[in-house]
Amino acid sequence: MARLAHQQGLKTVYVTNGYMTEDALTDLSPDLDAWRVDIKAFTEDFYRKVCRARLQPVLDTTIRAKELGLHIEIVNLIIPGQNDSPEETEKLVSWVIENLGPDTPVHFTRFHPDFQMQETTGTPVRTLERAFHIAREKGLLYPYLGNVTGHEYEQTWCPHCNNLLIGRSGFSAGPIHLDNGKCAHCGEKTGIVTRL
Repeated sequence: MARLAHQQGLKTVYVTNGYMTEDALTDLSPDLDAWRVDIKAFTEDFYRKVCRARLQPVLDTTIRAKELGLHIEIVNLIIPGQNDSPEETEKLVSWVIENLGPDTPVHFTRFHPDFQMQETTGTPVRTLERAFHIAREKGLLYPYLGNVTGHEYEQTWCPHCNNLLIGRSGFSAGPIHLDNGKCAHCGEKTGIVTRL
């Protein structure tokens, strides 16, 4: 599908849990433009118990995607009592900055009870806000909150002048205050790609 899309001049985004071999990613990468990966937690214990997998291969593959030139975005679903500690958020953010760069978008997403985790409560908004503030304090330029429609941290803010760059509400985007990748308010280069 990605190859056919590229032949028609379309861009592609691979939405993944990141659990694949380096060879598979290398084979796919010529037909991919962006890599949106769920890093479900930042402990091997969570991955072993909840996902029946391992964290390190996800991290390794994500680094490889960056090396292959793909645009990277991270989603971290924050589940109360499972992966919501400030320490875990700090470790995730530090890893992202060190391995992918401070301009890597990280979406901290609100959990809601569903399927096999109906006994777990939804994520308190204040827990997501704490993750957002930890990310900004550690130097991450573009943290976001997800599944909190209408929240101010769902938006993209200029890290230089703090004005709105991209407005969002749920799955809708706009207004967009970018001019050729620069903040329309202060002219700071953002590196944000609005269209791949």
